[in-house]
Amino acid sequence: MEWRNARSSQFFVLGSKDETTGCQGCVIRVQEDGSFLLDVRLPGDRDKSVTIGPLRFPYGDEKLRAALSLHAGLSKTKLPRITKLSKAGKPYSRIVYPDDLSALSWRFQRDAKGWRVLVSFKEPQNPVTTDTKAGVLAIDLNADHLAWAELDRFGNPVETGSIPCVTYGKTTEQSSAIIEAAAIVLTKRAKQAGKPLVLEKLDFSKRKAQITEVDGPRYARMLSSLSYQKILGAVQARAGKENVALLQVNPAFTSVIGRINYARRYGMTVHQGAAVAIGRRAFGRFVKNTRTGKNHKQFGLRETPIGQTGRDGVKTVTAPDGRGAQVTFPYPEWNKRKHVWTLFGKVSRKMKAAFAAQRVAEKSDPPERTAESVRIKPEVPVVAAA
Repeated sequence: MEWRNARSSQFFVLGSKDETTGCQGCVIRVQEDGSFLLDVRLPGDRDKSVTIGPLRFPYGDEKLRAALSLHAGLSKTKLPRITKLSKAGKPYSRIVYPDDLSALSWRFQRDAKGWRVLVSFKEPQNPVTTDTKAGVLAIDLNADHLAWAELDRFGNPVETGSIPCVTYGKTTEQSSAIIEAAAIVLTKRAKQAGKPLVLEKLDFSKRKAQITEVDGPRYARMLSSLSYQKILGAVQARAGKENVALLQVNPAFTSVIGRINYARRYGMTVHQGAAVAIGRRAFGRFVKNTRTGKNHKQFGLRETPIGQTGRDGVKTVTAPDGRGAQVTFPYPEWNKRKHVWTLFGKVSRKMKAAFAAQRVAEKSDPPERTAESVRIKPEVPVVAAA
């Protein structure tokens, strides 16, 4: 008896976009007072149906009306047709329906409170209101916060900031609430500025599988707590609701570029500098191939490590360590016929070696000589952190 009750507690009516109001077995009608009526066709008899309603949907009512408006006044005789050949070689025609036309599928489910009516459909796409011609709002993902940087149309930072996003030790509901709140703040800011959001296209699955003892437990906890897919999903959902474009770029060497080129120069953190590097890759430009001499479209503004030449004629690179100190190392040699990322690879290796030497030196220094005595100050603090 319980099995029969459970089996008969729900049924599903599959829709199709080429049918009346998106579903032939369950036709929806809009009333003058804004409520809905459902004409559900009974099985076994094509002429009998039962009317359910009036109904009101507490969530997604406007989106449902927008989907129904696309079906209203749609005439198959006015839609374009294409002619194709079957496998037997006979021609046949097919109606081409608009891409934004959606099928409506209905699920009727019974529980302790009564019957519930659920509808699923493709949400109509609203026009995007943001453009890279106005600039971008870039986001750098970290284990305990999201660093963001707003850039103008030339790729220069206008304002930067950080949003706390600590999910380590939180429940699933708490993590979702924290991530959703951060996504709302970032999307709202991007919409007000009329600029698209830019994120890195990351893949931590391989890196998590390659964690070794050298990385340490702290690094392992960082990768485990960084819910990239949840953050990406929350930002995508919120950006879709607010009609904000979302772009994803290659994350290669963005942390190195942000640390060397932008952090000390603009008086921002190394993570905010990485956000600037991420945002600059969202701009498109045409460059000349050194081998063929032809112009081709390449995404991202010019990226070259910024170095300084001393009085002795030696060119060096200065990188902040994120704790108020800095390291300096020689500018590596670069074959300009190769991609600039080969140069950044050399810079990254030299920088890691310099940081390792700095940590060893700090352990051997006397207590009175700490990083506090070598704190650096930003050259031009033009960026206001919020």
